[in-house]
Amino acid sequence: MTTPVRTQPDGQDLFKISPETGAGARQGSHVLERLRMFPPSLWYAGKPIEDATAHPATRNGLQSLAALYDLQWTQPDTLLFDSPTNSLKVSRTFMIPRTVEELRSIGRALKVRADTNFGMMGRMPDYLNRTMMGYAGRRFFPRSTRILGIMRAGILSMCASTTWS
Repeated sequence: MTTPVRTQPDGQDLFKISPETGAGARQGSHVLERLRMFPPSLWYAGKPIEDATAHPATRNGLQSLAALYDLQWTQPDTLLFDSPTNSLKVSRTFMIPRTVEELRSIGRALKVRADTNFGMMGRMPDYLNRTMMGYAGRRFFPRSTRILGIMRAGILSMCASTTWS
């Protein structure tokens, strides 16, 4: 068994992306390339799938997923925003709303994404993004507990500045 390559095509280590340098919002080709570099363990009809991006049972779903990542770059004013930790554009689904208008902007972004597949793609990537931002935006992490306070402060930075958006 070989160890998968840990770097992106540009040489950047996939597991050492810092909030300062970040990766910003990805494009569909990046998502598909990462799946090729780090293939998940998938089986279909009793046989392992070597390349999920090319297999007939999974390729169309992955193309739809990649299209969601490409969509954010076709409508960046609606679907992206400037990361609060660096100058990169990240998915608006990582925004912690501080105003009513910011909350509305998230709703508009989610609607655009859902409209691309008529709401039929369950658990799009933004589902987990919004969940994590819900944790990051809440004050239920005790400030007196140092470790949990650090976790609360770092969730947004970690999520929005890595290759997940």
